[in-house]
Amino acid sequence: MSTAVLLVIAVMAVFITIYFARHRDAPGRASFLRLAGFAITAVFGGFFGLLLAAESISDPGGLKSAGLIAAWAIPLTVLILLAWRHQIWAGRVFLFLVGIDVAINIWFLADSSSWRALENNIGPVRAIYLFVLGTALAVYGLRRTLPAGLMLLVAGVVPTALSYQNRPGFSSLALASAAPLITGALYLTSAAITNTIHPAEHKGTQQP
Repeated sequence: MSTAVLLVIAVMAVFITIYFARHRDAPGRASFLRLAGFAITAVFGGFFGLLLAAESISDPGGLKSAGLIAAWAIPLTVLILLAWRHQIWAGRVFLFLVGIDVAINIWFLADSSSWRALENNIGPVRAIYLFVLGTALAVYGLRRTLPAGLMLLVAGVVPTALSYQNRPGFSSLALASAAPLITGALYLTSAAITNTIHPAEHKGTQQP
């Protein structure tokens, strides 16, 4: 897992270096970083979603697997639509959901044995939650880059930091947190470049 993440980061760094060498205009660089961040989440999110669906189909299979897939696919669809069409409301909703993410992982730290038993029975709840939240936040960041970047970093860093010492079940969470961490960093860099160009016009938001 760590090797795959490092490989993605290395490839991304090469592409960014090449693009920056050929394009010196700041708006173009900011836009490229924003789109690169979204692409990272799309790739990781697609892989993670397919992995979840495949596991559900293989076990338990049948109608129950359809229910398990719908349990994360429907909220993901709703949040993506909210992020794209209603940015003001979406920001408030995402801030609340990030708070829940932090609270859940603090709860895990306080009572990890109960959480392990729960996730052994029904699946990696915290990783799935982070996958849904991070994917929707990446969509939100296409128009609201700075706040999305900040929330992505919090959503990715906190669960990983709190769960690191509890190694069982850490792999799926590490995979789910990779995209928010990378995309959040790219979004914040994009927003920083944009705010440097137009400091009076961009305060906490980014328009494509």
